[in-house]
Amino acid sequence: MNLQQLRYFHRIAALKNYTKASEELFVAQSSLSHSMAKLEKELGVPLFVKLGRNIEVTHYGEKFDRHMAVILQELELAQNEIQEVSDKFQGVIRLTVSHTLHHSFLPSLMKKYKSNPEYQNVQFQVSDLESTASGIAQMEAREVDLGFGAKLEQPGCCYFEVMSEELVAVVPKNHPLAQRENVTLEEMCREPLITYNNKCGTRYDLEQFFLQYGVHPKQIFEAQNEKMIASMVAAEIGVGIMPPIQEIGMYQVTAVPLERHNMKRSLYMFWLEGKFRLPAVEPFRKFVIDTIQGKTL
Repeated sequence: MNLQQLRYFHRIAALKNYTKASEELFVAQSSLSHSMAKLEKELGVPLFVKLGRNIEVTHYGEKFDRHMAVILQELELAQNEIQEVSDKFQGVIRLTVSHTLHHSFLPSLMKKYKSNPEYQNVQFQVSDLESTASGIAQMEAREVDLGFGAKLEQPGCCYFEVMSEELVAVVPKNHPLAQRENVTLEEMCREPLITYNNKCGTRYDLEQFFLQYGVHPKQIFEAQNEKMIASMVAAEIGVGIMPPIQEIGMYQVTAVPLERHNMKRSLYMFWLEGKFRLPAVEPFRKFVIDTIQGKTL
């Protein structure tokens, strides 16, 4: 008696027809008949009786099948549980990440995570986050698993703060404000201001700062990310407010601290509540939260 025989028996008992069972199991009918004959011989009782083209399950067969149904169900549950545990330690975790988190924060997290021998087979697939809205859309389409960026209020989206970063004024190198040690938000708002579009959570943060300090930008131009803001500032279209990205020296711009304003933006890990995530994703999500909360080193 082997597991394959038991599975064959359970399907034949359900279908009560060798031909249908043969088609469903992709096994020759003669092989099924031979396998059932061996099983009956081993048990010492008849499991089936022929009834025209069909078969009937005997009293012995019905009793045996009730036990087989439980055994096969338990076996499937056990296999699924083992597979779920195994899948946590392998597979690909797909991340979409804000530009400013690419350089140190995320690489150090991934390195620390993979230093655990259990997760050495886990792979990361990282893409640039165009905007928080686009990241959420990618999650809805099951193209990414977790996002890292600014917060954008949307039903069903969960956020966990991972860091905050200072915002600075960015002006063209030949602009009068470039020679200053610091500038005020009021001075920046007298110039055409280049800022994030409405799909980015940082735009909401900036608008809250404008309300808090009672200032109104003279004119607003929208950009998708920090690189675009820096490029537009370098082209002297206006001035910008953004985090001091690592590549800022590549552009003909100067970063100047904002006077009297403790302007920071928070960045978050975000995910969709209730959406299916691959088993490998959940341990990493929990690892990020525990690391930020100081539960792991």
